[in-house]
Amino acid sequence: MAHQQPRPKLSVIILSAAGTSPRAAEVSALSVGRCKGGGDTDSDRKNVFGALNVHNLTAENSEPELSKWIAIGEQDGADWLCILQAGEELHTSAFEMIAPALQAYDGIWGGFETRGGPAQSDEGGRGAHSEFEKTERGNQTAAPFKRGFYTGSSLLDLCHMVLLWWIGRSHFVRLSTLRNLSDDLGGSGGSDGPPRCYGDYLLALWRRASCLKTAQPLTCGPTPPPVTDRDRKAILTFLEHHPQFITFNHAGHEIKLAYSGRNPTLERLQMRGLFFESSELHALAKLIAQRNDNPVILDVGANTGNHMVYFAKVMGARNVIIFEPNPDAITFLHHVIKASGVLTTIDTRFLGKGVGARAMSGSLQLGRRGHLGTAQLIDQPDGEISIIALDDCPIDAADLIKIDVEHMELDVLRGARKLIAKARPILFVEVTDANISPFLSLLGELGYHIGDIYPDQGYANYIAVPNHRGEID
Repeated sequence: MAHQQPRPKLSVIILSAAGTSPRAAEVSALSVGRCKGGGDTDSDRKNVFGALNVHNLTAENSEPELSKWIAIGEQDGADWLCILQAGEELHTSAFEMIAPALQAYDGIWGGFETRGGPAQSDEGGRGAHSEFEKTERGNQTAAPFKRGFYTGSSLLDLCHMVLLWWIGRSHFVRLSTLRNLSDDLGGSGGSDGPPRCYGDYLLALWRRASCLKTAQPLTCGPTPPPVTDRDRKAILTFLEHHPQFITFNHAGHEIKLAYSGRNPTLERLQMRGLFFESSELHALAKLIAQRNDNPVILDVGANTGNHMVYFAKVMGARNVIIFEPNPDAITFLHHVIKASGVLTTIDTRFLGKGVGARAMSGSLQLGRRGHLGTAQLIDQPDGEISIIALDDCPIDAADLIKIDVEHMELDVLRGARKLIAKARPILFVEVTDANISPFLSLLGELGYHIGDIYPDQGYANYIAVPNHRGEID
């Protein structure tokens, strides 16, 4: 007869902020008793924990109090801790659902089920309550919180969840792991110092231990707890100093792109193993292959390097000349260039400079919510950023000029008349809808016509090609 492993012991710590109604902690405590598979009295063969103790702890502040959590676990002789926010309820099947993960991971987070509250919005702005179901507790409605669906077990996954999806505060953690973490951080000091917010705690734990965020709802309540701005800031600061890379294979090339957390539209696609604007890039690759198998490409508005890497690695450009005025984006560009092994291909002489119709000064206006891809240069005589014209740059050849400069596309083209007349490159330009008419007029003056269009909301990407000889400009 096979020897049965003893079931682990669990301490549930219900955290209440100062001033929280006692009822919130009571609701949480009652939910623990309803969980299937917990406690000595449960004879179900799916029983997960051999002993279970519940404690209420009033948190003095928002900082994780590791020493108090550890002391409670050691007092109970626990193997695992469940940190549960007051007001949240453990899902009735939480213990069953985490049972497999208890064997493989040191920290476990889950999804969230909304019950009896207003519909939560997912990323597209649609209500998460697309379908409702009756719970065993009467007439309450229940539905999964869709932003909690994202799952992962890597440090990159954690950053992506905190910044663009969701991860809750309630979780399960192995006591020995928490004890080692506290020792590593020096208790009240250490090289990293104690966690100053929940975001710091997440980073410290996920960097040192094997952690999982599952989509299965482990907790429930009227509304999911929000990810705070302070926690997001902790993750963003970490990414600036400890670059994390999105890695995937494309056409036989290993691609590495730095994750900034500030380019949501790009990075959601990259996390799925895709280049942003992959259709446009594929079309450009075919056009350039007909022209030159070793091209020179100008990337005006390089952002964090999505197109730059495609040009260098996939299209095999002999030289990619990049322009990017945003210092935050430049930090990630340097990470990508170094990690991708394209140091000899990328020309970085013009990093830190903006591109316009003439030499002038400007300032950077941050985009919505600090997103890097929507930062915009504005004309300002005493601005800190130098703006140059492409015609004033020592550039002898160009097979492709890509322009993505947030409303300044006309100025860039006007400042590149000589280079365009000389090199006759393919033009790939993002144009806002308000600039369509002047853009078409300028293309006519330059001797170009539209080859393809990739429309989006408020703007479109245009591939423009030189007129053939004999055509009327």
